[in-house]
Amino acid sequence: MTAVAPAHDEQCPTCGRVPVDWVNRAPGGKGRQTADRGDRQAAYNDWRWWKSGGYYVCDIDQLEWRIIDGAIRPVAYLELSRVDGNVSIEASSYKARALERMQRRDGQGAAAVAFASLLGVHAYFILWRWDLTEFWLYNLTQSRGWRLYIPARYVAWLKGLPYKTKEHNGN
Repeated sequence: MTAVAPAHDEQCPTCGRVPVDWVNRAPGGKGRQTADRGDRQAAYNDWRWWKSGGYYVCDIDQLEWRIIDGAIRPVAYLELSRVDGNVSIEASSYKARALERMQRRDGQGAAAVAFASLLGVHAYFILWRWDLTEFWLYNLTQSRGWRLYIPARYVAWLKGLPYKTKEHNGN
């Protein structure tokens, strides 16, 4: 399989992506099809959960992938949770409550780990500050974390995600 993005001088040879500025200006680009910046799936999600008996359904926040040897390969399964305001994420009680919700109350953590396992990657839970100044990473697959990342370090972690099976991925 070939890269998804069209050929471009600055296209990434690994994943086929192009610079953000080019993508944002592309006619019909996924992120810019409408001026509406809200959750465009909210109506469907509400319907699926409450009107159609939403048992055993969860949204997948992000699936990180790369193109390796011409084939699309998953590299990480991410569950994301935004932290609004100036709440102290560093406080262990905040992280513990968020993890309790993810792993026990909702069952979302178990589902994420199961799906990630099927893909041969790790599942991560990311608490991110609303202003994108800090990212707290917890490895759901290995039940370990939390690691704090500033934006540049978090981007480097994302870019550095290798394609490895869960048995060999130390992240």
